[in-house]
Amino acid sequence: MEEPKITQIGSGIKIRWNGYDLTAEVTRMRPRSDDIKAEVQWMFQGSELKRSNVTTSENGMDVYERRMRKRLAFDDFNINLSQVLEDLRNIIVDATRNFEDAVKLKDVPVSMDGISWKINNLLIDGGITVIYADGASGKSYLSLFLAVLCQESYANDEHKLVVKPGNSLFIDWETEADKIAMRERKIINGLGIENPKSCHYLRARLPLLDEIDNIQDQIEANDIDLIVIDSMGYAMSGELEKQPDVSEFFRNLNRIRRNDGREITKLLISHVTKKGELFGSAYVRNSARLVWEIQKDDAQGFGTNSIDITLFCEKVNDVSEQPPQSWRMEFEPDSVKFLRKDTYDTDQRAKLSYSKLVYEILEREGPMEMEPLVQKIAKIKKLNRPADEADVKDNVASAVSKHIHEHDTLERTENGLLILKNPGGESPVAVEDKESPWEL
Repeated sequence: MEEPKITQIGSGIKIRWNGYDLTAEVTRMRPRSDDIKAEVQWMFQGSELKRSNVTTSENGMDVYERRMRKRLAFDDFNINLSQVLEDLRNIIVDATRNFEDAVKLKDVPVSMDGISWKINNLLIDGGITVIYADGASGKSYLSLFLAVLCQESYANDEHKLVVKPGNSLFIDWETEADKIAMRERKIINGLGIENPKSCHYLRARLPLLDEIDNIQDQIEANDIDLIVIDSMGYAMSGELEKQPDVSEFFRNLNRIRRNDGREITKLLISHVTKKGELFGSAYVRNSARLVWEIQKDDAQGFGTNSIDITLFCEKVNDVSEQPPQSWRMEFEPDSVKFLRKDTYDTDQRAKLSYSKLVYEILEREGPMEMEPLVQKIAKIKKLNRPADEADVKDNVASAVSKHIHEHDTLERTENGLLILKNPGGESPVAVEDKESPWEL
């Protein structure tokens, strides 16, 4: 008998025995402690046989063969069922092992720029990015906005983003389709897009492990490059505080890729603890390549139609820490607009680096001496105790020194005035704020 033909179909595999006109479509393959459980749909001479579950243990295969013989007189068709089921078992085992051969590192193609961006500098292409915030902070709206930018291949100068186009899939464990569709239309209206392509949406109701086959199938069927998971707490089958459960979740998340091996970009939304920290085990942060915290300004209260949010980079691999990024979201009855803001103009300015504050104050208010500069920054940082005074002075002095000697953006006159060399130009970034190169 000729070897069976194996074809990848989304999350599963199709096995074809041409000589027997027999086909098995195998899905939902789940490794267990001592065997593998899978779902099999058989086709014989163009007709479907009853779908069934198989386990790959010796006893499980014996039971399965007896059940199969009750459904069809395989011997009457000269089908060697024992050999077919041995093929089936071996193929299932090989498909779930996914072992890879060792390679020489010098033979692996790399980008010397460190990483490439799906959306510069918010989403790492092919990597896992985590965005987390308190409730009602705009994290789901912002994530959908980013998905729309990719889906619609949209970029403008005001947003200051570089977008790598691709199809987006919003996977929601919290909200029904009509609510997300309404939000998408408002975002599209705010962008002024006519004839939108529209993001794909998938309502998930089971933990990621139980949804993963369908997710993989949807990715292949719709040529998806970016998935948004809203949210991690509902997508997990275990507890966010427990390392084994978090590690298992990310192992499953990393399994999601294109059938040709291409990685897809994954944006994961999460929540905060009562202390305002990223909820869950430290392995949530450790498992992501990029982590953003969103802070919402407090000044906008009840009755306002906009919110200001700022993203702070908490972790990034392979490039330097990314600078804060601020946005205003303006809500109208039929639209939502996203407008870039300078973080200095938000309630979050106190979290800016000393180097950034030195530059912003001198650019906005003009030349000044060191002492009033120190006082202004101390007020912004809300460090007004006598015990803090020395620390503020030291930090401002260090920032000024970097601007003068490292960045060449500042000079000190003979009478002690600090003057920007290029006021009104593009703000340089300090060492702790340095952006990585933009790359598509």
